[in-house]
Amino acid sequence: MNILILGGGLQGLSCGASLRNKGYCIDIVSNDLQIKKSKFFNKVFFDIVLNDATLLELLNKRCYDVLIPMGDNSVSLLSRNKDNIESKYRCKCACPDYDTLSIVEDKHLFMDFC
Repeated sequence: MNILILGGGLQGLSCGASLRNKGYCIDIVSNDLQIKKSKFFNKVFFDIVLNDATLLELLNKRCYDVLIPMGDNSVSLLSRNKDNIESKYRCKCACPDYDTLSIVEDKHLFMDFC
């Protein structure tokens, strides 16, 4: 199984290490120097500004089974593109759909929801 972790720092490093130890093939998009030097990842996409275009460009070049976001920006980006990614690339996105996420992203909407 090929997995792409989006963003990260220590959280991405820990997630990658755990998944690698389970035998998964892990790539990561991160600008963290510790991650760049880590042995847990097959490929580190370093110095990439993660946005809609760069994410789709990565998916056009490499095949992934699962995408895992590690922070607010990456979960929002992935959530906005989830339907397109899951249908076009046959890849699971480990995040809620954007309608659900938008409620918890906005504290006023979230309070109304509660």
